Order: sequence, then C-alpha cells, then structure tokens
Amino acid sequence: MSVVQWTSVYPDGPGSAAAGSDYGTPGGGGADNAMYPGMPVGATPIERDLVIAAAGTYAIWTPAPGSRFVLTSAFISTDTAMKISVVDDLDIQGQRPVAGYFGANGGASPNLIPVPYPAKAVGNVLRVVTAGAGNVVVRVSGWESAG
Repeated sequence: MSVVQWTSVYPDGPGSAAAGSDYGTPGGGGADNAMYPGMPVGATPIERDLVIAAAGTYAIWTPAPGSRFVLTSAFISTDTAMKISVVDDLDIQGQRPVAGYFGANGGASPNLIPVPYPAKAVGNVLRVVTAGAGNVVVRVSGWESAG
C-alpha cells in the first residue's frame, strides 16, 4: 500500500484547500472546482440539511426568486427501513435525483448525484419524500443559477 503525504494533498498545511481546487475561494468556483464541477464563476456553494421524523413531503431547498437549484450532492441516513426520494416540483418517475429503499441505520455517500442535476424549471423547490416514520437526515448541496 502506498502512502500519500499530507503535504502532497494540502501543500499549505491543515486548513488549506486541496491542491488544484478553488473550493472556498471568494466569488465562487470555476472549471477546476473539484467540489462542484461546472459551478459558474461567481456562484456561491449552497448547503441545506433537514431532519425528519414523520412520513411526508418536506421542502429542503427553495431557490431565490428567478433562480433554479443545481443539485450536486446528496446524503441520506435513516434509522428505519423505508423508501426515501429527493424530487423537484416536477416529480417525474425515472427522473428523480434520488429515489431508493434505505435500510435501518443505513446511509448513502455524498455521491448520490453523479452529475449536476438542475431543477426542471425556474422556481421549482427541492423536496424530500419519506415513506415511513423514523429519523431521517438529508443533506444536499450545489448552487443556484438564474433562469
């Protein structure tokens, strides 16, 4: 097994950005942004999280007026086996960003979104749909774009 030196990944020491990334740069990301590939220059990363205890549909991200969300990452964890989906207002089966059955005390990696998922329409709200009662934690991230 090869060892990667800390300074090879974080050349300026603890707390610095990873080499080759402009994540955290004031003014937003760019083409080489490893955390949010494709994020336009000047866009600001957005992160939302939600804790749910009952079955239902819950808004997790309401974009600013005239904007649409661009989802890049989702993490889901639940202590009860159930189906959980992340959908936008135009909930079309087969086009949901996340839809799956999650086991009790299970979770999913932040890489549930393989490519940026823009909302189907300006002003659509990103929602979480849970099929049962139980503790569910959902965290999403991305950015907003005009029109």
